[in-house]
Amino acid sequence: MPIQPFHPDMATEIVQLWRESMKQALAPFENLHPFDDQVRYLVEELGPRCIVSVFVQQSIIVGFMAQCGDTIEQLYILTTAQRQGIGTQFLDWAKTKSPEELNLVTFEKNHRAISFYKKSGFQEMSRGNTDNEEGLPDVQLRWEVSLADQEGTTPEYS
Repeated sequence: MPIQPFHPDMATEIVQLWRESMKQALAPFENLHPFDDQVRYLVEELGPRCIVSVFVQQSIIVGFMAQCGDTIEQLYILTTAQRQGIGTQFLDWAKTKSPEELNLVTFEKNHRAISFYKKSGFQEMSRGNTDNEEGLPDVQLRWEVSLADQEGTTPEYS
């Protein structure tokens, strides 16, 4: 399986993917953080606090996810690799780490992400909070286990 654990050597490639994906999803959008600060945040804060995983295709990182307990803090897929099932594989993997529920927040203007999460069984819990660095309204979503979701296999790192 192409989901692998994060290693700090991957940080530069991940931040490039993260910034490109976010810029495309929120256009027009200017990143508020210098590149090096975002790398430092990934390595020194997000990495130690969360399970950070990457999705690799042909030796290229095409997606990453940071999961802290029952919360998906980050999930970004390279724009050229979207709509190929990578996000679904990440969510399936995240459900093995938090089998009762998953929570996440995305921006209201990221319509593709909201649609993807709803198709993946997430329900909208609230909308409109702008208490984030970007000052953009967001949407809080939650997935809760159902009997149908309890069947299947448990994805692991390969």
